[in-house]
Amino acid sequence: MKVLVVGGMGIIGSAITEAACKKDYDVYILSRRDINPYFLSMGVKGFKGDWKDDEFVIDLLSNNFDVIVDTLIFNKNDLQRDVKLVNNNCKHFIFISTDAVYNHPAIATSEDTTIDQSKLDWDYGRNKRQAEVELDAHGNDYSFAWTVVRPTMTYGDRRIPVGFGSRKNEWSLIERIYEGKPVINFDSGCLHAMCHAITFGDAVTELFLNEKAYGSFFHVSDDNAIRYKEVYNKIGEFIGREPIVINSNICLLKALNQAKYVEMLFDKNPEFTLDNSKIKAIATNVEYAVDLKNAIESEVGFLKENFSSMPEDKEYNMLTDAILLSYKKMNLTNTQVKQVSEYISSLSREYKRSLNTYQFKCQCKSFMRPIYRLLKGFFHIS
Repeated sequence: MKVLVVGGMGIIGSAITEAACKKDYDVYILSRRDINPYFLSMGVKGFKGDWKDDEFVIDLLSNNFDVIVDTLIFNKNDLQRDVKLVNNNCKHFIFISTDAVYNHPAIATSEDTTIDQSKLDWDYGRNKRQAEVELDAHGNDYSFAWTVVRPTMTYGDRRIPVGFGSRKNEWSLIERIYEGKPVINFDSGCLHAMCHAITFGDAVTELFLNEKAYGSFFHVSDDNAIRYKEVYNKIGEFIGREPIVINSNICLLKALNQAKYVEMLFDKNPEFTLDNSKIKAIATNVEYAVDLKNAIESEVGFLKENFSSMPEDKEYNMLTDAILLSYKKMNLTNTQVKQVSEYISSLSREYKRSLNTYQFKCQCKSFMRPIYRLLKGFFHIS
């Protein structure tokens, strides 16, 4: 089977790439970056280029793939453009969507759950849903069979399964715990659907050229939902440090990082679990009960070996510390108040000044955002 994974080195794409290699498929990946030697060592064939370059894509698709997995569709326009190019160049097209298309909060959500688009307040989920609707409405117009996969929060060696963390260098969060620095959590002990990358990759590859998957939607998750506090505790147990987890008021994030605030409020923070029955009925040989302790230990070991020497994620650390500066506005225990106040007191004057400057700049951006949108809309209309 000849498979192309578009965006095959991201957390989602690499999970599919690795699973397809385990099945001895003829696997190709497309990335704008140089192909990682890790993938080449597995026998993957790589194309370096821009998926948004029509001329490049037309030449690439002349290879006539059996399955194309597209991780780079983010809205209806992307979908319309991609399926037009893919048409007549593959047998099975798989669009990687997101579980953010479901209304949150929700418990044991199934793929048949009615989705109210008017209540999808996060642009990411709403745009993905509009792309899904477009494919569902016009999928029969194309030569290929199609499937939509909705991953939940996917984690593995390269990603820690917490709502608020680093995405530039995941080791930055673990380093904070190592050094006794407080980390931020925005929920109150809610359960969250999660999926280990191995589970996700194994399940998705079971859908390849599977007639039972044609014209259908699937989400993929582990059987056991997770509380973020559990993740912090497992990290602490493994590295021998008790994490200082501070449950913050999410409103403190709003003035500092609007994009993160919206993501936490509408996707990462609300209680949300999934009914796994549909994917399990097709992908029957997949392990859905992942041991969190073993997964975290593998993850921490991998990150320490590969990322601990890389520069810290300064944006993540500054955002965390800027929130902690407002700890008096949080509903903390006496012990937590002492822990945070001692941490703030330990910071240098120079760093505190930089945090105050950072707060001021973020708050100015937050204040100006509605004005900017109003002006942008006005001039666009004009």
